[in-house]
Amino acid sequence: MRSLGLSLLLLLALPALALGHADLSQSEPAPGGRVSASPEQLRLVFAAPIEEAGLAVSVLGPSGEELVQSVVRAAEDPTAAAIALSPASTVGVYQVRWRTFSQDGRVTHGLQRYSVGSSAPSGVDMDVGNGAVAIGARALAIAGPVLLLGLLVLRIGVARAPSQERAGRLWWRAWILGTGLWAIGLAFITIETVGAFDADPFGGFSTASDPTLSELLTETRWGVALLVQVTTLAVAWLTERLARPIPAGEWADRAWLWVLAAPPTIALLSISWASHASSGNDAAVSIGVDAIHNVATGVWLGGLAGLLALVLLPARRLAEPTRIATVAPVIVRFSAVAVAAVTVLVVTGLYRALVELDTVQDLFDTGYGQALAVKLGVFALLLGVGAYNRFVAHPRLERAEMGLADSDKGAAAILVHTVRAELALSAVLLVVVGVLVSLPPPG
Repeated sequence: MRSLGLSLLLLLALPALALGHADLSQSEPAPGGRVSASPEQLRLVFAAPIEEAGLAVSVLGPSGEELVQSVVRAAEDPTAAAIALSPASTVGVYQVRWRTFSQDGRVTHGLQRYSVGSSAPSGVDMDVGNGAVAIGARALAIAGPVLLLGLLVLRIGVARAPSQERAGRLWWRAWILGTGLWAIGLAFITIETVGAFDADPFGGFSTASDPTLSELLTETRWGVALLVQVTTLAVAWLTERLARPIPAGEWADRAWLWVLAAPPTIALLSISWASHASSGNDAAVSIGVDAIHNVATGVWLGGLAGLLALVLLPARRLAEPTRIATVAPVIVRFSAVAVAAVTVLVVTGLYRALVELDTVQDLFDTGYGQALAVKLGVFALLLGVGAYNRFVAHPRLERAEMGLADSDKGAAAILVHTVRAELALSAVLLVVVGVLVSLPPPG
């Protein structure tokens, strides 16, 4: 509950970051610019690829007349929109209202002005549809498959849990919790995204310009990824219904583990496919690196949750010698897996940061950079707690198991507290990731 409360507080504190980064990077005519004659075409270039579905532009002349004849995404540049305009000769200020839907699922509204033969007007007003609901939904949609993947990694390590029957029940309850979080996240992502088209802060668009849910799901990268995640969530739930009655230890149990591993793994791959990683010049490499990063997150953070729920907490009911003999082998095995996962996270995270940030200053001057800096800070704390577990708590537990030092018998209890601390930080980290994926990177 403490970690949940901390996450909610951070969730309420961070929406301002999500609204602080403009999507429009170039415009012809320029925002606030002055031209001698009304142009026949308007070109808008954005910071990330946009979708044809959801794209809408309105250009009003000084007398309020609508000048837009057609709006298309530029064939040669997926980040640009080409707008054909009716001829106009009126001197004065022209208003350009636009709405975009990016590949990673963000709806952005904008208002800008340019003048024909008169004084230059003000520049650009922006509104990015990313509030607390959007951030929380993205965090839950990531937390679900992360937890499921970690539970699968822990399944082998639970072989010496205090009670196989009890551990099995706890494992399936944790699986149902993960699918529940996942389902809530996907539901709110859908509701928030569809609702963002209706929230038109600058006016100028009728509901007829809004894409249908069918168009969003079938004609956009975000929609296809969402369909994949909904499908894999349904498969995860159905597989749980089929696999749960099978007694642990049978030959089919290992085969079912592979079947259970497919939904969260595919879901994490689809999240990377529709994320910031898909926007750059090296999209294929970035998507692959981001997917590996997500899977490693599941192995580590999801594994921590499973370790606490399925091993450490049930072991507290046992007498001290039995508790140590039960917990120590599992901790040692998981420690090796966690070290490998953290190594992968550091390498892939460094690569993604170098790709997304143009300069070190972007880490401090942009909303994306600030969110990334917070993520790095939380990750550093997680590494600190993990290092304590690996180099202090784990050796004490091993010495206690071998009977070398009576003073180390409390190591199992210490691990319960430190793993709880890691999970609290993990919850915060996932919320920050929810903010991060809601912001366009400066690079």
